[in-house]
Amino acid sequence: MNKRTYTLVWVLALCGTLAAQPQRGIKMMNAAFDKFLQSKALLTKDTHWSHGMDEYYFKVTAQGDTLSMPKPLQKLLNSFSQSTQWASAAFFHQSEDGKTPFNSLTYQRADNYFAGITGYFSFEDDCCFRIVNFTVDGQLTSYGLKWRLIAFADREGRPYRTIDGVVFRLFDGIWTMRPPFNSSNMAYGDIATQSRSLSQYDEKGYETLHRQMQYLAGQYAEMQKKGDEMGCDAVVYYIQKLCKDFTGRLTEQQYLAVKDELRKVTTEQNSERQRIVNDCNMRLWRQTDNKLPTTSHFAFAHDGDFVKPSQWRYLQENYKLDSVQRQRIRVTLSGQASANASEVQVKTLLPYEQKPYTLMPNQSRFSFSSTFDQGQLLKISDNQGRQLLIFADSIDTEVRLSDGMLSGSALNERFARCQQRLLALKPELHRYACWDRGGWEVMDQEGYNRLMDEAHELQLQMARENLDNLIPAFYLSENYSMMTADELKPFLQHGRAYADHVAMQPVWQYYEDLQKRLPGMLFADGQAVDRFDSVHHLSEYIGHGDYVVLHFWSMAGTQLCRRDQRLVKQLYNQYKGKNLQVVSVMTGYRQQAWGEYVRKRDLKYAQLYCRDKEDTNLFQLYGVTALPESILFGPDGRIIACGLSGDDLKAAIERLPLKDRPTQ
Repeated sequence: MNKRTYTLVWVLALCGTLAAQPQRGIKMMNAAFDKFLQSKALLTKDTHWSHGMDEYYFKVTAQGDTLSMPKPLQKLLNSFSQSTQWASAAFFHQSEDGKTPFNSLTYQRADNYFAGITGYFSFEDDCCFRIVNFTVDGQLTSYGLKWRLIAFADREGRPYRTIDGVVFRLFDGIWTMRPPFNSSNMAYGDIATQSRSLSQYDEKGYETLHRQMQYLAGQYAEMQKKGDEMGCDAVVYYIQKLCKDFTGRLTEQQYLAVKDELRKVTTEQNSERQRIVNDCNMRLWRQTDNKLPTTSHFAFAHDGDFVKPSQWRYLQENYKLDSVQRQRIRVTLSGQASANASEVQVKTLLPYEQKPYTLMPNQSRFSFSSTFDQGQLLKISDNQGRQLLIFADSIDTEVRLSDGMLSGSALNERFARCQQRLLALKPELHRYACWDRGGWEVMDQEGYNRLMDEAHELQLQMARENLDNLIPAFYLSENYSMMTADELKPFLQHGRAYADHVAMQPVWQYYEDLQKRLPGMLFADGQAVDRFDSVHHLSEYIGHGDYVVLHFWSMAGTQLCRRDQRLVKQLYNQYKGKNLQVVSVMTGYRQQAWGEYVRKRDLKYAQLYCRDKEDTNLFQLYGVTALPESILFGPDGRIIACGLSGDDLKAAIERLPLKDRPTQ
């Protein structure tokens, strides 16, 4: 045996020995992980998602122009490097390396209550990360660390430096990790897919799109028959890619034909696949030329930076587009993108977002011209995170995205100044929260809430200052789900310049629905069924001397509803010896799956399900279109408060003069 062959055999044997000892790496990482979390030098928040997944956010902040790497973080970094000798896969990236090799990683495992639990982690170019995986008997244990250094100044100009980061650990479960979206040239180690690659297709051709969708729908059916969950995941992934890559326009008939193929991809047993397919459907609908006159639009009320977690909502917004007189005008704009921006997008906002127009700046300069509805809200943004909103009008507009400056019509110049006032508060968010996954993880609740209240009041103030133009249409559409009927009433007057703007339609509807659940009103009776299909009326629970929480939610309403369901369960267990009852009402999901969820989660308080065709729909009866939501009733059956969720619900119950129930 020559020397080269001997060395190769020795290396392979050594690698086999090391690969057979992944438990050593797991033990090392567990010890390092736990020691890091015990560090008093780091402000840490536990965001435990589910059994088998730990996620912790941490933050280090210093006033001034410098911030050194804390020792606990440096030690954890060293552990990631040392443990790779036992890992089945490892991914390392530094911000100075430039573009990240992938934008996201998705982990998935089986679950007793849902078809699966999903962990999603995103990675931006300016972040650093370490990820190591260990595979034992086909089960994946994974550790991750992501952080970024951020420099900012508060409103007084004082400089700050902060390290925002997250560590995560996936354990005790059959986890799988999906391939990163944009890293087809990488080796994944323990990542495997069993799917046929798509052939190249004409991105603008409907016929090709339709054929590919038919093929994928057929492949999905075959994978389902085989029980191949990984194959199903791969097909849904390619459906998502196909829809993302399609840049053409569709007629209504073409859209409906493609939608029929999407319907064949039955994903009810898997919430993550269902989310992806729903997103694909909405994406294609936005590219349909002939919009239906009436449409429902689902949105999150936490898209902006200035929304408390307790006010996050999943909204159903209904629009009647044929009721709006829409004059088409040509919009011409030009401007300067941020430094290093390679792409600028222009897209419509409210009532729907069409596929954006993508512009490639030339030495940071860009120009654009197209036709839109008069007064349509447009968002201009670049891939460096800068954006500016304008109302479509016929006056040429010049924008500078780096600082939000604008030259154009008097309305848009005024609107830009409003946006700058709100944007001035954003840097201070870094004092109270970590930025991750396109949202904020709160570390200092008191300071964060104070800033949120200030931002909310500023937006309403800017709406009050502009009652003679369109600007309130935007700020009210952003804030209405956080407002009471008394707060909305002064703004909702017919005849004002913004009253008939299309963005105001859900605002008007929300206000009308609030009239069905105003404080002081006597409860309205209605019926629903329990998990044994027995009919119950609200009058069985409300108006008999107890305080009652009527909690509305949906299993299809994302993690927001499930988060609140956990809180409601905690409150029930805490106060079950008091004169407080909890009645939970669900809709929008399969009744059998809901019943299993109730049984396996051991939810002992009243659980009701609305069958739309058979019952008096309690959601319509109380005008609930934003989920989750709780209505609090007094002992006499009258409403005490509505619009409650999260910390607001908890605080409202803590203020009640509850009494102990008499012992039997």
